Amino acid sequence: MTTPRGKGAVRYGGDSDSNTQLRSALAQVGSYRCYSCGEPKRFSDLQIDHLIAQSVSVDELSKVKLALDLPEKFDVQGPENLAVICGRCNRSKSNKDLHRKLAFAEQVDKSIARADDVVLIVESMRNGHGLSASLASASAADLGDSATQDTFSTFAPGLVQRFAMLDEGLVDYVSPANLRVSRGWEGYDVRVLINNRLRFVQSFVRVMLDREFIQLIEDVSSDLVDYTIEKTRGHLVIGPDESFAHEFAVDTPVIQHMEVTVDDAEVTWDGELVNFEICGSLDGRVIAHVTGDDPDEPGALRDAQTDVAIYGAFRSKFVLSLEEQDEVLNYDIHHEDKFVLDPDWSTNSIERLFDDF
Repeated sequence: MTTPRGKGAVRYGGDSDSNTQLRSALAQVGSYRCYSCGEPKRFSDLQIDHLIAQSVSVDELSKVKLALDLPEKFDVQGPENLAVICGRCNRSKSNKDLHRKLAFAEQVDKSIARADDVVLIVESMRNGHGLSASLASASAADLGDSATQDTFSTFAPGLVQRFAMLDEGLVDYVSPANLRVSRGWEGYDVRVLINNRLRFVQSFVRVMLDREFIQLIEDVSSDLVDYTIEKTRGHLVIGPDESFAHEFAVDTPVIQHMEVTVDDAEVTWDGELVNFEICGSLDGRVIAHVTGDDPDEPGALRDAQTDVAIYGAFRSKFVLSLEEQDEVLNYDIHHEDKFVLDPDWSTNSIERLFDDF
C-alpha cells in the first residue's frame, strides 16, 4: 500500500463516492460489526456514525477532548471520530447519553488507533489499485441479492483459504446469540458474540461437561447482575457527596434496563478441575429507594428515589468440578470489574427533596 497523504485528506462530508469509500474502509477495520451492539451486519445496513456529534460546539468539543485526553488536532469529521453503526442502533441511540458510557470512550480510542488503516484503505481505492478496488467492491456488495449470493458461494471459499494461508489466526467471524433472563417481574438481556475462541469454549463445555455453553453464561450473568446490584447499593449508602455525614438506608435496586455482553472466554483443564474466564461488558440502569435522616428534624426520616447508570467491563473467573455422586456442577464466581456507577442525584436527590419540605 502507498503511504497515506494524511488523515486530513480522508474526511466525512465529501461527495457520495468518497463517503461510500470511507464507509467501506470503516466497515473493514471494524470487521463489519456495528460498534454499538457488536453484531455483524450486512454492509447495506451499516452507516457512518460520528462518535462525538458533528454538531458539537467548540466549547463542548474542548471539554470532551480534555475529558477523554484526545489529541489537539482531533477532527470530528475525520476517521478518528467515525465508526459504522447499524440502522437499528443509530435510530435508538441518544447523543446526550454517549459521554456517560465507558464503551463510548473505548470506541473513540479504537477509532483513533484504526484511523491510519482507514486512510490507507481509502487511498488504495482512490489510487485505482485493481485488487484493492475489487476487494472493496466485494466487501460492499449487498448479500440480499441472490445473484451476489451465488457469486460469493463460488469465489469466497477460495479467498478464505488464501487468507488462511497468509495468517490462519485472522480467519474469524462473529455470530451473535441473544438471551432474555427473567428475575421475577424483572429481567435483563444477554448477548454472546461468538467468535473462534468462544466456539472452542462452547464445544469444550458441551463435550467435556455435557452442558450447553449458553446455560453456563446464564448462570454467570445472573451472578454478575446480583454482584452489580449489591455493589450499587453499597455505593449509594454514602449519599450524593461528602457533605452528608450520615449513611443512607438503601433498598435493593430494581432493574430498569440491563444488558450483559460476553465477547471473550478462555478455558484451561487441570485434572478434574476446569478453569474458566468470561469477559465482556455491562450496560444498564437501576432505580434505588434511599432513606436518610432529616437534617431539619432530628430523629425524623426522609426518603427519595434515584436512577443509577451502570456501565463498564467485567472479567469473571471460576472453577468447575463434577461431583460424580451428585452429578452437579459446583462453582464460586469471582468478578473483577471496571464499572462506572453514576447516580442521578440531581433530579430526585435527597438533598433537593429536603429543601422542598
